[in-house]
Amino acid sequence: MNPQIEMSSGALADVLDSYAAGHGDAGLAAWSAVLRDAPSVVRRGHVADTRHWIDTYRRRYEAARATGSALAGELGELVGELTRHEGEPLALVMLSEGGRACFLWLTVEPVRLVARFTAEDRRRS
Repeated sequence: MNPQIEMSSGALADVLDSYAAGHGDAGLAAWSAVLRDAPSVVRRGHVADTRHWIDTYRRRYEAARATGSALAGELGELVGELTRHEGEPLALVMLSEGGRACFLWLTVEPVRLVARFTAEDRRRS
């Protein structure tokens, strides 16, 4: 069984707002609003060692760079942010709304946002 964290949407919105205020990240406001629309909904995140996330997203970065994808720059920044937290277990929580997806990497205890990535939700048909 994979370790997970669980938290209410309202509590996750508070974490996003705190990060946005400290990093001047206005792009999180829309995601915070989505979470606040249903504050009692429980959100789950898969917990893994940071090395797992770094390896996974470094491969995606390298593939994006090799194909000239516009996402290469953002993925490179994400790998850098994750690398700064190497050795810590991080939880990945994914949000999806209106054809967009937001990936959030959170520390487990105390819960705080350390990295994020937003892209088109390719799961849509």
